[in-house]
Amino acid sequence: MTNKDQLTWNSSLNFSRNRNKIISLADGVDMYPLGSYDNVSIRALEGGLYGDIYGTKFLRVEDPNSEFNGQLILNGSGLPQAASGLHKLGNQAPKALVGWNNNFAYKNFGLSFQVDGRFGGEFFSGTNLNLQANGSAAVTAPNGERNPFVVDGVIASNGSYTKNSVQTTQQLYWTQVTTTSGNYGITEQNVYDATNIRLRNVTLSYNFPKSILGNSIVQRAKVSLTGNNLWMIKSYANGVDPESVFAINSNATGFENFSTPTSRSFFLNVTLGF
Repeated sequence: MTNKDQLTWNSSLNFSRNRNKIISLADGVDMYPLGSYDNVSIRALEGGLYGDIYGTKFLRVEDPNSEFNGQLILNGSGLPQAASGLHKLGNQAPKALVGWNNNFAYKNFGLSFQVDGRFGGEFFSGTNLNLQANGSAAVTAPNGERNPFVVDGVIASNGSYTKNSVQTTQQLYWTQVTTTSGNYGITEQNVYDATNIRLRNVTLSYNFPKSILGNSIVQRAKVSLTGNNLWMIKSYANGVDPESVFAINSNATGFENFSTPTSRSFFLNVTLGF
C-alpha cells in the first residue's frame, strides 16, 4: 500500500500444515519408539500419527450411564489414582504454523516485524512436574495458602460410587500425583497444549540521506536496531517455552525437562557503502 506521503507497506502471510498417517511399519513391527522416558513414551504406531505421546492418566469413571461419568476415582484417602497401562495423551506435532511479515517504509525510516504462531500439538513438561513435586509450583499453594481441601471425585465401594468427603493436604495430593505409577507420576497432569503466538522480531532502521553524507567517501549509510523473540503474546504452557525441547538430537520433541528457554536478543547494525 502506498500513499502520497511515500508510505509503503508490504505484508505477507505464510501458512503450513502437515497432515500425516502412518500406514505401515516394518514386518512384525507395530510400534516404533521415538523416545521413552520412564512412563512417558513418544511413539509412531501403525494407523496413528507420527509423534503420538503416551503415558499414564487419571483413573476416572468411564460409564456413560453413571451420574459420575468422567469424575476421578479416588482411593480411600481421597487421593487420585492412575489408570492401568499407557494411554494416548496427545501428539507432538502442530496442526498448523502461521507467519505474518510486515515491512513499512517512510522517507528514510524503515520498520519491519514478524508475528508467528504454532497451533495445536502437545508436550510433556518435566519442569512443571519437578516444581510440583518440590512444592515450588504456584498450583501447590492456591492463593498463596496450603489449606486442607477435599479432592473433587468419587470413591468406589461394592460396585457403586459415593462422592468424596475425605480431606487431604496439598503435600499429600501432589506427592500422590507426581510419584504414582512412575518417576513422572500421573503424566496426564503435565501434558500441555503447545499452541503459542509470539512477536518473533522487530527491526527499526534509518537510511542517512545524501545531504548528511555530503562529499565523504561513504556513499551509503544505514543503521538498524533489531530485537528477536520479544513477546510471547499467547501460550498455554504454564511458564515453559513450548519451543524448548528435551534434546535436539531426538525425534521426541514432545518431551521437556528443565530445558533452557529460548533467549531474547538485540542487535545494533551499521551498514556502510563506499
